[in-house]
Amino acid sequence: MGCSQIVVSFCAALLGIGYGQRSEIVPFDPYTSNDLSICQCPDINDLQSAVADLYERLDLLEERLKNTTCEEVWKSGVTESGVYTIYPFHDRTKSLDVYCDFTIDLPGWITFQRRIDGSENFFLYWNDYVNGFGDMNTEFWIGLRTLHQLTSERPYELRVDMEDFEGQTGYAKYSTFKVGAGVGYTLQVNGYSGNAGDSMATHNGMKFTTRDRDQDYAPHNCASKFQGAWWYNYCHETNPNGLYLAGPHDSFADGIEWNTWHGYDYSLKRIEFKIRIR
Repeated sequence: MGCSQIVVSFCAALLGIGYGQRSEIVPFDPYTSNDLSICQCPDINDLQSAVADLYERLDLLEERLKNTTCEEVWKSGVTESGVYTIYPFHDRTKSLDVYCDFTIDLPGWITFQRRIDGSENFFLYWNDYVNGFGDMNTEFWIGLRTLHQLTSERPYELRVDMEDFEGQTGYAKYSTFKVGAGVGYTLQVNGYSGNAGDSMATHNGMKFTTRDRDQDYAPHNCASKFQGAWWYNYCHETNPNGLYLAGPHDSFADGIEWNTWHGYDYSLKRIEFKIRIR
C-alpha cells in the first residue's frame, strides 16, 4: 500500500536529519512525484526509536543552553545585575534563583548576603539562617543549606565589598571559600587579598552560631551578645549580620563591623558577600 503524503514527508524529514539508515525510503519529492509506490515507510519500531533519539538530542541541547553560573549569564549578553535562574548543580534539573552582581570584577558573582539600608531584620534564628530569608533585590541571606550545596560541588572564591557613610569603599577577596554540611556548616576560607584587611581569618574553621544555637568558643553566645549570626570564634573580627547602626556608634561591636577596616565602633553602610567558581 502506498504512503500518504503526510507520512512520506515525515519519513523524509527524519531522513534529512540523519536517520536515513533506519528506513528504506527512496529519496524523492513527495509533492511532485506521482509514484508513491516507491516509498516504503520504516517499521513502526524504527520510527519510535528515531523519534526517541531526536528527543534525546533536543534534551542534550537544552541542557547545554542552561546557564550554570552568573558568569554564563553575563556571557549570554546580560549586563544588568539582578535575580536570574541558574542551574549550578550536577543535577541539571535543579534550578536556583540567585542575585548576579555584574558591577565589579567581571564576569559576575553570586551574591549570598547583602546589607544596604537596614530594611531586613538579621537577628534571627537557626532555621532562618539554614533556609535563607529576605528580598534578593534589597537585603537577604541565601541560606546555609544552599551555600553548602553550591560549594561542595565546585571550588569557589569569595569577594566581600563594603562601603562606609563617607563614600569610601573597600574589599576583601579569598581564593578559597567552602561551607561544610549541617549541623555545623563549618566555614573554610583562606587566601586573602584586598584593601580592607583580613577580618575573616579568625572565623576559618568555625561552626555557625545563631541566637538559639551556640557553636562558638566563647563562654557566652556570641550571636546574642553581638546581635547577629555568624561563624563566631571568641567572638568576631567581622559581624556582617549585626545591627544596622549607620556609622559610628557607642555600643561595642554589635553593628555591621569589619574590624580591620573601620574597627568595632563603626557600622558600615553596605556590605555584600559574593562567590564564584574559581
